[in-house]
Amino acid sequence: MISLVLLLACSDAPLDSSDSRVDTSAADDTAPVDTGELGQQIVEFSHSRGLYQAPITLTLSSPYQRGELRFTLDGRDPVETGVSYQEPLEISATTLLRVVLLDEQGVQVAQDTHSYLFLDQVGAQQAPEDYPSEWWTAWSGGPYEADYTLDPEVMEDPEYAARFPGVFSALPVVSIVVPPEELFGRDGIHDNPVDSGSDWERAAHVELFWPEEPARVLAAGCGLRIAGGTSRKPSKSPKKSFRVSFKSAFGPTKLEGQLFEDADAVQRFDTLVLRARYNRSWVHFESPQRERAAYVREQLATDLQRATGAKSTHTRSTHLFINGLYWGLYLLQERPDEHFLEEYYDLKDDGWDVLNQGEVKNGSIDAWQELQGYAAAGDVPALQARVDVPALFDYVLLNLWLGNNDWNDRNWYGSRHADEDLWRFYAWDNEITLIDYNTDIVSRLDEADTPGAVFLGLMADAEMQVAFGDQIHKRVVGGVYSSEEVARRWTELVVATEDGVLAESARWGDHMRDSRLAEDAQLYTPAQRQLEHQRVLEFLPQREQAFLEDMQGYGWYPSVEAPVLELDGEVRLVGQAKTYYSVDGADPRLPGGELNPDAVRYLQPFTASGTLRARTLQSGEWSALLVAELP
Repeated sequence: MISLVLLLACSDAPLDSSDSRVDTSAADDTAPVDTGELGQQIVEFSHSRGLYQAPITLTLSSPYQRGELRFTLDGRDPVETGVSYQEPLEISATTLLRVVLLDEQGVQVAQDTHSYLFLDQVGAQQAPEDYPSEWWTAWSGGPYEADYTLDPEVMEDPEYAARFPGVFSALPVVSIVVPPEELFGRDGIHDNPVDSGSDWERAAHVELFWPEEPARVLAAGCGLRIAGGTSRKPSKSPKKSFRVSFKSAFGPTKLEGQLFEDADAVQRFDTLVLRARYNRSWVHFESPQRERAAYVREQLATDLQRATGAKSTHTRSTHLFINGLYWGLYLLQERPDEHFLEEYYDLKDDGWDVLNQGEVKNGSIDAWQELQGYAAAGDVPALQARVDVPALFDYVLLNLWLGNNDWNDRNWYGSRHADEDLWRFYAWDNEITLIDYNTDIVSRLDEADTPGAVFLGLMADAEMQVAFGDQIHKRVVGGVYSSEEVARRWTELVVATEDGVLAESARWGDHMRDSRLAEDAQLYTPAQRQLEHQRVLEFLPQREQAFLEDMQGYGWYPSVEAPVLELDGEVRLVGQAKTYYSVDGADPRLPGGELNPDAVRYLQPFTASGTLRARTLQSGEWSALLVAELP
């Protein structure tokens, strides 16, 4: 048996205060060769990858006895540049240990990567000597000064100093290891960020750590690409987003394990996105964008969409390390592609049509073009048969209410499956929201080949307008989109990312001031984020009022006030005009506007159980529908 020793000589104790951690080799990305009599082989590590504070003695072993273990410590390929273990190694810094097991003929039997991150060293991090001092040279839109370090101005500030280095373990940690030449240089993906497609995907390794649960580790080989739109351009942002894909060419075809705590989240992933956040962030090239940075808007939108009962991507804030260097606060997010849809709808991925802002990502464009034809013709029955209408209403309402000023002609995903033939849409890239009280997004709906066009096709019908008004009342007036509920969720996200935003401030808060030398830039700290937090809390009630008035102006929300339910042992319906109700689920209003003869006029408090539906009728106009389950 091969058994070699590696000594990691660093300064503190592992975060679980134990020299030994749970072996997670079952989750590793070993891609072994079948050697016949031994079958698939793995390299065994005596200490798991993860976050450490003290030296450890790491033993590597394998049951395969006739081979050689080779390694590198800097993320480079151990087959090409590795050296054979001959004696213990003393390492006093964050280590990216890549190990390959070769057989007697030099054929790879297994390969694995373990990151050992020492967070007390992050504040003083410097790039290795062979990393470039400039990013994006002439061929890709540069050059610009490279930025690898953290700002001592933040870390030594008396208001924040005591929170370092603990801030780097306050969120789940993502570590990506990729050969440096695959990032930087003439053919590196980081130095060619506007290029896309499979030609610009590189083999990498991803690991996820949960600092509060040292035994909880996920790891796999993966493909790595630059992701995003405008933020790809070197002139726009120094901080790039990444797409992580799991394919047989790089390791397992799925990452398996619990990434998200939400009860409705799956535990099998083909693709994940690490969003750098561009709009409303401190690295944006425009000052007004930086001043509105909050780092929670995208997660707020997807959380709200899921709160309606719809499918939407799960997200969580994480710390990202690339080749052991802290890269900042990132949003880890599912991508609503055909693999996501297969997992969440239990419908095979080969039947899905998936569009990203009109571009086909899977399947065909035919059903979408047919749907757009029905929308243009105002063929409401055909649209109703092919669209999940309540889900579409919730989706459009979410974007209108949040004031998503970067939506409809872009920043949307839509899908349908051939076996079901119902189109649904997913919140995506909701960064430019909650800005102005009177933001009116309705004018953006009248754009061909968009979800808005489908919505307007439905709204040509008077009954669809009534249904949308009912949905506005259900969601905005006391529902999951109400200003109170949005404020609650917003605040929870802000509190949960306080340490993450401080770490982001140390990493990127000075970039526009010191590296890009923008005249209107400053050092951005959590104090600026707190100002935006308070502004949004004050903004939300006024936004709700202005939004409802806008919807009334379009005739999509009734001016007649809906009844208000009070329960105190009896059912009380408070209103200013005639109120009609039922407790058997029937709508007091019939299609066309006539009074349902089975509805009861409310005259006094009553006791009942069942599904209450009630409307107020005033001067021939109905209010929106009140729906409540009575105990």
